Amino acid sequence: MKFATVVVLAWAALGVATRCRAWDASENIIRLEGAVKGPLSDSFTLKLVENHRYTEKGSFHYYHHTELELGWAFAENWRLSPAFRYITARSKESDWISKPTWLLNLNNSASWRGLNLRTRLRLFHTDLDSVDAITDFRPKLTLQPTQGFTGWSIKPYIADELIYNFQDNSFYRNRFSGGVKLVPLKPLSFDLFLMQELTRLGSQNDWKERYNFGCSAAVYF
Repeated sequence: MKFATVVVLAWAALGVATRCRAWDASENIIRLEGAVKGPLSDSFTLKLVENHRYTEKGSFHYYHHTELELGWAFAENWRLSPAFRYITARSKESDWISKPTWLLNLNNSASWRGLNLRTRLRLFHTDLDSVDAITDFRPKLTLQPTQGFTGWSIKPYIADELIYNFQDNSFYRNRFSGGVKLVPLKPLSFDLFLMQELTRLGSQNDWKERYNFGCSAAVYF
């Protein structure tokens, strides 16, 4: 357990040290999320997610999505989860627009020496009337201890998500995050995290940086 915790914290510190750049608070984002998940059978689950995002400066509410996900545990440590996400978003210069989105997730979990490695492969597709369709491949890796500590089952973790666009044939975004998960009272759990988000600017090799502060609450039955 101590070995696993030290590895996770060391990796997170290394990631921050190698990625830190100028911090522009006007670009930072606050993410709030709530989720409820319950079983349909031994192999199937249903999950409902509500997500809201605000700019840190001015608390401007610019993004919301509702997501419904059907999970299928088709083999040990493997899960296939199609989902529908209804996104509404706006900028300070425009009104709300809707973005119906389809997702397909393939998840795997493996353990080694007190560490849990979770892999998620995601296909993300949005088709809008006013713009071209967007199809992304979004792999994500998460590393955390297999066991939590204290009565709240506290687990530090780090995660990295790459976003690849099939239309442009290129990676255009990377999300590196570190956080902590805790379970103060079953079936309630919390996830607190800080995420560094790098977005490529057009066809150039320059990257825009911003930070996301997040809090997620979930009830899993």
